[in-house]
Amino acid sequence: MNREEHPIDIRGKKLIITEIRGRIGKKDKARVEEFVYAILGYFNVGKRLRRSVEVDVQFVDTLEKGSVLGYCWGDKSDIRIQLARRYVKSNRKGAKKWPLNERDLFMNIAHEVVHAKQFIFGEINLTNSIYRKGEYKFDCQLTEYRQQPWEVEAYGLEDVLTHLYYDREWED
Repeated sequence: MNREEHPIDIRGKKLIITEIRGRIGKKDKARVEEFVYAILGYFNVGKRLRRSVEVDVQFVDTLEKGSVLGYCWGDKSDIRIQLARRYVKSNRKGAKKWPLNERDLFMNIAHEVVHAKQFIFGEINLTNSIYRKGEYKFDCQLTEYRQQPWEVEAYGLEDVLTHLYYDREWED
């Protein structure tokens, strides 16, 4: 993907500003940034925006004692994503940290960037459990985690987006 395809520069204005932080190499930072831009481009984020959006991606060792692989929160102009590089697997003998393989890490990035898109377009917010998509409005307060519309969308697209923008990198 070349710079012209990024949703970062539309009509000479920088609309999407990313920052990739944490323990990750320079080459990998560039790949993560390209991947984030590609997914946001999939949703036409750059073409639909009239404001700048900051997307901050931070890599950490583990989240929630290893039971969570990613978080996304924010609002229409400021998105924060945290991603775990390792997860914890427990058994009778104790717990052990296992690193995620690269594809699984990119699939987690895809999942959280879907949530970023949802925040940017006002489909979800942090103040209530309301999901909005066009005229559709749904109160998710009593909905199980995996059945919440924003999770259904993110889980449904994470593999597709990973295949489109990660797997194809290796096929060329």
